[in-house]
Amino acid sequence: MKKYNFKRIGAAAAAAVMLTVSGCSLYPDGKSYSWERQNNGTQEATEEVSISEDMTKITGKLNGVTSADATLSISNPSKWYKYTAQLNGIDEDRTNRLKEYLNYEEETEDKSFLSNREGITYTTLKAKKKSYSNYVHGQRSDGFIKNMDEVFPLTELDGFPLNDALKVTEKILDILGLNAKLYKTVAIDAENATARMNEIGEDAQIYYPSKDARRYREGGEPVVWTRDDEAYFISYQLELDGAYLTNMYKHLTSGDVNGTRLEFAVGRDEVYWINCYRIYNIESREEITEPLKSVDDVLKRIKESNYYTIGLTEEGNMTSIELGYISYYSQQEKKMMIIPCWVCDFDITKKMVTGDKEYNESAKVMVIDAVTGQVRY
Repeated sequence: MKKYNFKRIGAAAAAAVMLTVSGCSLYPDGKSYSWERQNNGTQEATEEVSISEDMTKITGKLNGVTSADATLSISNPSKWYKYTAQLNGIDEDRTNRLKEYLNYEEETEDKSFLSNREGITYTTLKAKKKSYSNYVHGQRSDGFIKNMDEVFPLTELDGFPLNDALKVTEKILDILGLNAKLYKTVAIDAENATARMNEIGEDAQIYYPSKDARRYREGGEPVVWTRDDEAYFISYQLELDGAYLTNMYKHLTSGDVNGTRLEFAVGRDEVYWINCYRIYNIESREEITEPLKSVDDVLKRIKESNYYTIGLTEEGNMTSIELGYISYYSQQEKKMMIIPCWVCDFDITKKMVTGDKEYNESAKVMVIDAVTGQVRY
């Protein structure tokens, strides 16, 4: 099976280079896909979606109002499995080694350390005041805001190479015995953090020290960012038998999707924040022998889905499709399950009003079972 180097390409290049891959169940054998649709019940029109040759980009039209300009990410293990799992956290020996690495002895006003069956959280006073995660977390399926490159455009902080921060996070992952791949890095600089804070406004948790946000709303002083507060926010995906567990974490009426979080805020002189959360112990695994649903299958399923036609009729854009594992609690099995799924993100352009404020964008996510083709969420 051919392996692909997943790198971003421009939309123009993606439109010019079409898919020619064949011989693998995950990849369609055509260059593009066209659907006939009824326009206002009478007029027929053809919409076309194209996939780049290196399998990193999908462009085109899904229907009359929703386009596709999406990154495509496909885990490519030799085998896929269905797992049962339980939350197990980090064992005591590795936990103590991490405390030693962080020079943590006991909880104080400056530092706190929590270890339980779900994982490990380490917080410094600076992290409590600055709430780094609240600046980058948002509505996307991976938990991040969708316009990250615009909000935090820097790739490196002044005088603080990204590679230095990555050495720290990789050391921590090694101490904890976690195999993971780098997913996202964000350089949170003082200027853009201040702009982000002011853009969101006083209703946001980030405008005042998060622990006492409500108390500070009346007459409190907003957070002030300086160079000393700057940090890299770094996220990883957990490896599982050659594939990766998506970062998806959603509270849904049909059942929560409980993704693993491996996130860090690393400053120039110390680690400000660690969140290694929802660490699973695999109880059993069952090999999946039937072919997984292909990209072609997924695009057609999106087109046919009730959720799609009802929930995604506003003008918008599909921004990403990822094939990987998701974890969820099965009411039927009464345990945690981990299965392969396609996770699709959409940016929807519509006006939303909350109180006296207007918002001109929204985000939706769609999860398709990679074995059955069922729309799970």
